[in-house]
Amino acid sequence: MLTITFHGHACFVLEAAGRRLIIDPFLTGNPAADLGLERLPKVDAVLLSHGHGDHLGDAIPLAKRDGAIIVAPYELAQFCQDHGAQAHAMHIGGAHTFAFGQVKLVPAFHGGQVHGDDAGRYTTTACGLVVTLEGRTCITAAIRR
Repeated sequence: MLTITFHGHACFVLEAAGRRLIIDPFLTGNPAADLGLERLPKVDAVLLSHGHGDHLGDAIPLAKRDGAIIVAPYELAQFCQDHGAQAHAMHIGGAHTFAFGQVKLVPAFHGGQVHGDDAGRYTTTACGLVVTLEGRTCITAAIRR
């Protein structure tokens, strides 16, 4: 059974078949978050729509903590790898099947500057995520609030 839990702003946790994924994990410093990083159970993957701070959030420390893979647009995945996280880079329109299910990146019209990239090396295109787990599909997009 697929369960989806909203944790504030654009952060969702998807759970199915004993796997846990988090989308846009902006928890630390987020007044809308209903839990902090310390209370979040172990995740298998971190899915990112774009690199703004209110979406990238805790992705890198979370991936390092749990040994989770970050799935993100190419430049953002490279940024995460360069900061010590394991990442799988994708391009808009591409799909990949992971052990937990399938992720497809789709267009989203939104800025793509990466929070923490002071040199401007990693600016990327924002994306929506189409995630299929246990035969159920859910869709999220880069959301500006």
